[in-house]
Amino acid sequence: MDIAKFLKEWKNNLILLCILAVLLIGIVYLAITAVGMWNERRKSFNNMISVREQYNSFMLKNKEVASNKLISEYQAHAEELKKYYNDIFKIMSSQKKNVAEVSALEYKQQLLNQQRQIREMAEERGVYIPADLGFREYMGEKIPPDTAIPLLSLQLEIITSLINDLFESGVTRIEAISRKKSESDSLLKTKLPFSITIKTDMKGLISFLDILQSKSEIYIVESINIDTIPLDKFRQENNLGHLLEVNMTLKYVEL
Repeated sequence: MDIAKFLKEWKNNLILLCILAVLLIGIVYLAITAVGMWNERRKSFNNMISVREQYNSFMLKNKEVASNKLISEYQAHAEELKKYYNDIFKIMSSQKKNVAEVSALEYKQQLLNQQRQIREMAEERGVYIPADLGFREYMGEKIPPDTAIPLLSLQLEIITSLINDLFESGVTRIEAISRKKSESDSLLKTKLPFSITIKTDMKGLISFLDILQSKSEIYIVESINIDTIPLDKFRQENNLGHLLEVNMTLKYVEL
C-alpha cells in the first residue's frame, strides 16, 4: 500500500470534510437564524395583531361609552328643556282672573257680603278668622275710589280663594291676612303680595302648601317663618301634637 498516496488522499478528504462541516455548520446557523428571525417576525406580527385588536376593542368600547354618555347628556338636557318649557307654559297658561267691572258702591256691598259668607263658613268649621280679612280701611263707611276697584276686586277674589284653601287644609286659626303693595316687572306683569298668619299643625301646613302647588294659578311662597306653640293640656292629653304659628308671605302672579 502506498502510504504517501493514502495520506495525501486522506488529507484531501479531511480538507473536504472540514469544508463540508463548515458548510453544514453555516447552513445550520443560517437555518437557526432564519427560524429565529421568523419566530421573532411572527411574534412581532402577532404582537401587532394583538395591539391592533386591543386598539380596535378600546376604540369600539370608548365609542360606545362616548355614545352612551352623549345620549345620557342629551336626554338629561332634553328633560331640563322640557321642564323649563313646561314651567314657562304653566306661567303663560295661567288664567287671568275675570273680575267683573263694578262701581265703588257695588264693590263695597260685595266686600261686606263676602266677609259675611266667610265668617259663616268659619263658624261651621270652628275656625277663628279676623274680622276685616285684609280690608280694614273699608270696614266702616269709607268707599274706595273708582280707580282702585279693579285691583281691590282681584285682591278680594284671591283672599277668598286662599281662605277657602286654608279651610280645606284643616287650619285651626287664621290670625291675620293682609294685602301688600302690588309689584310689576318686565316678565311677570303683576305680583300681588299677601301676608298670612295662621295656627295649624304640620299636617295642615303641608296640606295648604300642596293645595297652592296644585292650583292652576301661580303662587310664590316668598317667605315663611314657623314657631312651635307649647302644648296645652287638651292637646297633650289627646296626643294631638304641637300647633305651629306660621307667618308667610305669598305672591299671586298674573301676566
